Amino acid sequence: MSAIRSSVTWSDYEKQKGVYALPEKHKKVFDSIKEHNLELLLIDGYNNPTVTTAAGLVDEKPPKSADNINLFGQYVYNMTNDTEDYAYAYEAYNEWNVKGEDDGESAFNRDNLDGEDYVNFLKEVYNK
Repeated sequence: MSAIRSSVTWSDYEKQKGVYALPEKHKKVFDSIKEHNLELLLIDGYNNPTVTTAAGLVDEKPPKSADNINLFGQYVYNMTNDTEDYAYAYEAYNEWNVKGEDDGESAFNRDNLDGEDYVNFLKEVYNK
């Protein structure tokens, strides 16, 4: 084994709008990964109702509106800066194609967005 896949979810990283912090539990794991000379693929993902509602927006899972994508992009920008010494690559919003379930929370794509939406999302996020 030479690589590990992990994530720092948006709601873990930005518990208050505009306040970004890598949780200590992640730092410990990432330090151990680095110590063992493993590579880290880091997933940037999911929604953050605390931040989106604080901004006066409807929570979207995944982010689709320009305002929600902008907030998500700010999280990705800050989180990648905080983790650049750990990760060799990042994936924005893993498993976009897992569609919504009846409970509305168990899927990554609760709002059932399509591939074109994902491409538009990536263009905005990666340009941060």
